[in-house]
Amino acid sequence: MLQKREKVLLLRTFQGRTLRIVREHYLRPSVPCNSPLCTQPAACRNDGKLLSSDVTHYMIPDWKVVQDYLEILEFPELKGIIFMQTACQAVQHQRGRRYLFCIIYLWHRLPYPALPPSPLKKVPHCRGRRGIYYFVRNYFLN
Repeated sequence: MLQKREKVLLLRTFQGRTLRIVREHYLRPSVPCNSPLCTQPAACRNDGKLLSSDVTHYMIPDWKVVQDYLEILEFPELKGIIFMQTACQAVQHQRGRRYLFCIIYLWHRLPYPALPPSPLKKVPHCRGRRGIYYFVRNYFLN
C-alpha cells in the first residue's frame, strides 16, 4: 500500500495573486537498492544494472561537492559513488544534461523526511539529506 504525503506551496504571481500548489508524493514500501551486497535480496528484487560489488565503501556526496568536484568524481579509480537526486538536478541545472545514477529518495517510505513545517527554508532539506545518509548506512549494515 502506498502512503500519500502532500506538500502545499503558496506562491505569489507577478500580478500579486496567491497561487496554491499541492505536491503529492506516494511513498513505496521498498525501492531497489541496485547493490549486489544487499542484505535483503528478496525485498529488493534488483533488476537491471547493479552497483559495483568490488568496493568496500559507498560514497554519497552532497550536491555542492558534486557541483564543484564532478571531474574528480568521474575518475575510473573512484568506484561506489551514489548521487542523490538533488545532486543530479544541481549538476544538470549548472552544466546541461549528464548521465548519472541516482537514488530517488522522495518516493521511498523510510528516508522520507516527515517533518513539521519549519520557518527556516533549509532545515527540512538538511534533515532530508541526513535521513538518506542514515537510511543507506543502516540498510547496508543490517
